[in-house]
Amino acid sequence: MLDAATYLEIRRLALAGGLWNCQPDRLRPATDGRRMFSGWVVPPGALPRAYTILADGSPLPHAPLPQRTGAEEFVDHVLARCGLEGRREEFGFQIELPAHPEADIELGIRFAGLTGRAETLPFLVPARPPAVEPSRLVMERTTHIRDPYVFHYNGATDFHRLQLLYAAAAQSPSPRPRVLDWGCGCGRVSRFMEAAHGAEAVVGVDIDAVGIAWLHEHGGQGRYRRIEGDSQLPFGDDAFDLVYGISVMTHLRQEDQRRWLGELSRVLAPGGVAILTFHSLAMFFAHVNDGSSLAQLLTAGFWDYGRCADLDEGSPTAAAADTYRNVFNTPGSICDLCPAACEVVDVVAGGSSAQHDYVVFRKRSAAR
Repeated sequence: MLDAATYLEIRRLALAGGLWNCQPDRLRPATDGRRMFSGWVVPPGALPRAYTILADGSPLPHAPLPQRTGAEEFVDHVLARCGLEGRREEFGFQIELPAHPEADIELGIRFAGLTGRAETLPFLVPARPPAVEPSRLVMERTTHIRDPYVFHYNGATDFHRLQLLYAAAAQSPSPRPRVLDWGCGCGRVSRFMEAAHGAEAVVGVDIDAVGIAWLHEHGGQGRYRRIEGDSQLPFGDDAFDLVYGISVMTHLRQEDQRRWLGELSRVLAPGGVAILTFHSLAMFFAHVNDGSSLAQLLTAGFWDYGRCADLDEGSPTAAAADTYRNVFNTPGSICDLCPAACEVVDVVAGGSSAQHDYVVFRKRSAAR
């Protein structure tokens, strides 16, 4: 067990970049073409600090999050775990935006008096709804989201963040990169990649037969493939400029993480970028925050806190208790897993809606 002073210092460091989340309010449906969004903010270091919500770089008025049951209880829970107990009126907010704006709207945040980088990536309100949406069952399998609007919004946001991270990390960013969605589900993110770079430039793989079947039914035959959890990727060496995996490493045993990182490195072109999400310390403090568990995580650099049952139905291999887990890594353990052919060039703590860290790997031009 950690002493209180050590625990608080680790929490301060873990939250040094700040966290925020902003989601369509499912209890306040759209009216007159507009939609309410609600969210919460943990300022850098979990220290009270004024903030401004931005829409395409301009200040956007926001109101305190009112007291209700449901989502607000979760906000109270997160703020309390991050050391801001009872401060929802300051650090919970609500905003109103067009449900389907004429052009995409980038939502950002600015902290008063902050001179360094805040680890707070933007959200994206997409301009147009998709032509076809997966069923609630298909959406919920890998995201726990049943609302089509929320599903689309989160897919657009992850796509936008991946584009920003790729452009910043690639040595020579391609205007039309060859893209692999590793763990594509039913195309929540890859649909946006296809729109940006062309369907022929984007492929995806997943262990979940349900999501792949849905993609095949809607034009993805040949570009999206089901794979086994212990298989090699069905692609040649140096095949992709950008590889991304959202909430895949978060479910793998450490030896499987290492094996898959080697395989992703193999298919990544020299100078190419892989962007993967991990549960890490920012997520730990926002959602677990237990001193005994933290001591275990810090000692081993890896913490497996149980099997994940999300894919039990329809994916017998994934359902096996020893293959699909819920896990945490420390940043140091992630660097230790990095293949020799790659380097870790960025870690955005809590950057994926405060749920995951984005970890950005780049393949060296010449392997060591």
